[in-house]
Amino acid sequence: MPDNLYWTMAMPTSDPEILRERKEARERENREYGKVLSNTGTEEEVRSYFGDRRRLSEDYVTFIGQVLDDYRDVIPDRDVRLLELAKSMHQTRLSEMPRQLDEALERQAAHAARREAWLAAKTSAVQ
Repeated sequence: MPDNLYWTMAMPTSDPEILRERKEARERENREYGKVLSNTGTEEEVRSYFGDRRRLSEDYVTFIGQVLDDYRDVIPDRDVRLLELAKSMHQTRLSEMPRQLDEALERQAAHAARREAWLAAKTSAVQ
């Protein structure tokens, strides 16, 4: 799993460069999420945000599944349950994502239409 995002975003580390990269990635993700929430992102930005979230959850599910398959019998029961919970949460996120993407795109389109109508009205009022 060399390309799995677990290694990039979650593997424990004290390396300052990796921690800086993670912080920058999370800040970028928060900016993208802000655009989704405020309906100011383009359709491409909305799709990109949800694509990134999907890949992250898919990679975490893959990683956790492999850990449980290979080490379930040596990991303490409490940790097995925590891993199962994390996997379940990511699976739930993945199952809800298509609906959330559709809703975000609908809100974005409605916002764009309202903005265009406002700009048209503003232009008409000035003339």
